[in-house]
Amino acid sequence: MYPLHKLAFPHYADKAEALYLRPIGDRVPDLQGEAIALEPGQGVRGDTYFGLFPLAQWRRVAALRSYGIVVMGEGAVTLLLRALDHAAAEDPVLLKLDVELGSGMIDVSGVLAQAEAEGVYLEIVARSDVSLRSAAFVTKDAPRRRVELGLSITTFGRAAMVAQTIDKLTHFIERDPEPEMGAFSLLVVDNGRELDAASYPGATVLPNANLGGAGGFARGLSHYVDTSATTHVCFMDDDAATEDECLLRTRRLLAYAQNERTAVSSAMLRAETSFMMHEQGALFEWGENHRIISRKNGLDLLKREHLAEALRHEPFSYGGWWFFAFPIRGELVFPYPMFVRGDDWLFSYLNNFTLETMLGVASWQEGFEGKISPGEQYLATKAFLVAELILRDPPNPLATARFFGRWALRNIFGYCYDRAELNCEAISDVLKGPEFWAENAALGKRLGELRGMVKAEVLQPLPDAPQPVLARASRPEKRVKTVIRLLTLNGHLLPQGLLGVGVSEEVSLPRIDAPQPRFAFGRKQVRYVDEHQEKVFVAVKDTGRALALMARLTILLTRLIFSYERLRGEYRSAISRFGTKAWWDQTFQRAA
Repeated sequence: MYPLHKLAFPHYADKAEALYLRPIGDRVPDLQGEAIALEPGQGVRGDTYFGLFPLAQWRRVAALRSYGIVVMGEGAVTLLLRALDHAAAEDPVLLKLDVELGSGMIDVSGVLAQAEAEGVYLEIVARSDVSLRSAAFVTKDAPRRRVELGLSITTFGRAAMVAQTIDKLTHFIERDPEPEMGAFSLLVVDNGRELDAASYPGATVLPNANLGGAGGFARGLSHYVDTSATTHVCFMDDDAATEDECLLRTRRLLAYAQNERTAVSSAMLRAETSFMMHEQGALFEWGENHRIISRKNGLDLLKREHLAEALRHEPFSYGGWWFFAFPIRGELVFPYPMFVRGDDWLFSYLNNFTLETMLGVASWQEGFEGKISPGEQYLATKAFLVAELILRDPPNPLATARFFGRWALRNIFGYCYDRAELNCEAISDVLKGPEFWAENAALGKRLGELRGMVKAEVLQPLPDAPQPVLARASRPEKRVKTVIRLLTLNGHLLPQGLLGVGVSEEVSLPRIDAPQPRFAFGRKQVRYVDEHQEKVFVAVKDTGRALALMARLTILLTRLIFSYERLRGEYRSAISRFGTKAWWDQTFQRAA
C-alpha cells in the first residue's frame, strides 16, 4: 500500500483547528501527542481544508486503478465515507462500516469509481474508548517514479528565522515516513552570508552574493542540477510556514502524475487570518490593461461552500515561490535576472510545466498590501513592464503605456510623489534593455541610489496626541467630481482653499490604502497611517513636483511606445542567454 492523503492533526495554536478536523459530539476531542482520544459517541470528520481527499484531481492527474482506506489506532469505531455536497442538507454516505482500528486496508475502489464528487472525506465515530493515530487514503498502485525532492530556500537578513526553519525541516527529513516515494534534501542559499554552515549538518548551506530571489533560487537550482540524483526541486520561503503533510502530498502527486512535467504550486493562506485564502495559483489577464488574477482569492476555508470552490479545478499560469515544486530534468529555463518581483511569474510562464494546486498544500504568508513602499513600487513596476514586453500576446504598446501611466498618475494624484518618482525610475531602467539587468543582477547599488530619492514617504512614529479617525470611502464618487478632478489634475491646478470651508486641509487614511486621489483632492496634505506599526507619513501637495513628474512620465511613455517592438525583441531574445545554467554560473563566479 502507498499513501495518497493522510489526515493532518492540528498542532499549532495559531491556526484554526477547523482547517484540520471537525468534532462530532458535545466536546472537542483531546489531542494527546500524535493521537486523538475519543470517548464513545465522540468523533471527528474530515470535511475540512486539510481533510478532504481531492478525488477528481487524483483521477485526472494520476488515473489510479485502486483506492483504499487505512485507519490506525486502538478501539472500535463506525467509519463513514462521505462525498462533499455543500448544497445538500447532509453529505451523502458512500460507505458505512463498523471496524476495529488497525484491522488493515478497506478497499473502496469500486465505491469511488461510482462517485461523482470532487472530494470525499472520512467520518470516524467512536463505539468504545478510542485512540486514533492516523487515517489515510491509500492505493495499491505503485508510484510511476521516485521523486528525489530538493528543498531550496533563499534567505537574506533573517538568520534567526531560517535557523528555525532548518531545524524544522531537517527533523522532518530525518523522520520521513515514506522513503519508498523518494528522498528529501535541504539546501539553503545564504544571500546575506550570515550562516555558519557547520552548525547545520542536516542541510547544505551555500554562501551567495545578494542576487535577490532570482539569483538565490538560480544558485539552488544550479546546485541541484549538478546533483545527479535530484529529480525535482521545491522553491520555498525561508520561514517554511507549511505543514509536513503538505510536503508529503506534493511528493506523492509528483510521483504518481501521468505527465512527467507536472509541477505543484502551493496555495497562500493569510498568516494574520489562517483560514483565509489569498491565492491558489494565478495568471496574467491581458486586455485593455492587464492585471494579475489570484485564483480563489478571498475564500473562507471554514465555510463548506468555499471548500467546494477550492476543490473546483481552474487552470492557472504561474505559482509563487513561497512553495513551488517542479521537475528539473529535461528542458529547463532558469530564472530571469529580475532580483525580486516578477522572477516567479516569468519562471512559470517560460517553462512548459503542467501546473497543479492541491487542497491542503498551502503556506501561510503575510499579505502583500502592507509591504507597498516607494522601493517596492520600483521593483513591481519593472517586473510588470518586463512581463508585458515578454509575455503579452498580442503586443499592445498603447495599452501598456496607458496602464503604467495610470499607475504613476494615481500616485501623483494621491501626493505619493516618491512612489511616482520610482515608477519613472523603473520605466527608465527597463528602457535601457535587458543588458541593464544582467549588469545589475545584484541591484544593490541601484537600490541604494533609489533609497536616497525617498524624501517624504518615510514612516515616522505617530505623535502621542489622540489619533484621528481614518477616512474610508463609503459610496461611489459622483461623475461630475471625477471629471473636475481629472481636468484639474486632481486639484494641482487649483489654488489652495478654492473649494471652500467644506473641505479640511488635512485628512488621515490607512497607509494600506495609499494612494487615495479622491481624498487628496482639494486638500493641503494627507496623513497615511500605519495602524499596525503605529507610524505615519505625511504626503504634502506639491504642484511643482507633480507637474515635473507628469512631464517626465509623458516623455518616458512616449519613448516606450516608439521603442516597444525593439525592446520586446531584445527582452525575449535574452531568455536564451539569461535563462541558462551557464550564464548564472558565470554570474555567481563574478559576484563571489
